Amino acid sequence: MIDDLGPGKKAALSVLNINASLTLSVLPHEPFSKWIAGQGHKMGRDVIGHIPMEARDPHALGKGGLYTWMTDNEILDALKDDLASIPHIKGISNHMGSAFTEDERTMYVLMSGISREKLFFLDSLTTSRSVASKAAEEHGVPLLKRDIFLDYKDNPADIEAQWEKLIGIARKKGYAIAIAHPRKNTIDFLQKVLPANQVSVVPVSRLVNSP
Repeated sequence: MIDDLGPGKKAALSVLNINASLTLSVLPHEPFSKWIAGQGHKMGRDVIGHIPMEARDPHALGKGGLYTWMTDNEILDALKDDLASIPHIKGISNHMGSAFTEDERTMYVLMSGISREKLFFLDSLTTSRSVASKAAEEHGVPLLKRDIFLDYKDNPADIEAQWEKLIGIARKKGYAIAIAHPRKNTIDFLQKVLPANQVSVVPVSRLVNSP
């Protein structure tokens, strides 16, 4: 899954040009959010909304960000606006969110909104104390979890090491979910390794309800 798409067209094109069913994780209200989602949908790619959520370290989230200080209605209204800015989505994931996903009230409200839209939630696991799983179960929302950040360190050697870890996880449990970003080192690496067919890349929605 490729995160943080939306601000730039060039980065999105580099991802779309990779011949694999990479899931497109699109930020709301960005200049190219609708365009990327539309292009990805035409190509048969999964599109999910990458919703900015409050982190423990202060960050400006921009338009559509979700904060723990918001009322229930404010969260639901912001979520509705976020989803309206990204067509064709099948689920959502958290952008940052180490504070928001630890907060039981806000996550229960969020999951109620996701449930109404019949979407799934992919927990980026920016904190080990996330309550997303508990909140999703309460509201009947299908939940997936990130296994690895492929390019947590943006250099070829570390990306390759993370790839090998990803392969090991996939062999052990049958699949693995990696989050990556539209950066040059990552794109170059994926263009090199994916044609080797070492793994089968599938849309993330295929993993919903997998054992």
